[in-house]
Amino acid sequence: NNVRPINAPEDLKGLKIRTQGGNLLEEIYSKLGSGSVSIPFSELYTALQQGTVDGEENTYSNIESKKFDEVQKYTTIMGHTRVDYALLTNTKFWNSLN
Repeated sequence: NNVRPINAPEDLKGLKIRTQGGNLLEEIYSKLGSGSVSIPFSELYTALQQGTVDGEENTYSNIESKKFDEVQKYTTIMGHTRVDYALLTNTKFWNSLN
């Protein structure tokens, strides 16, 4: 986010956070006193830059690849959700690895 460090749940109060959508994330942020804003991912960099939203919730890979660190000052690791990635490969290649 661009406003302040988040060290405790109450630090989220009043912030506008862009989430990936869905009722669960909206409810989590609502209970913490902040607003969940639905903005297309392709518009998020500009929304952070212009202050349309104060912060965003994303994976490290999204933050890095889209350079969100250029337009927001603070990064907070909350640990309230998880993202799993599947690794798919063929058996011949897999078995060739040491």
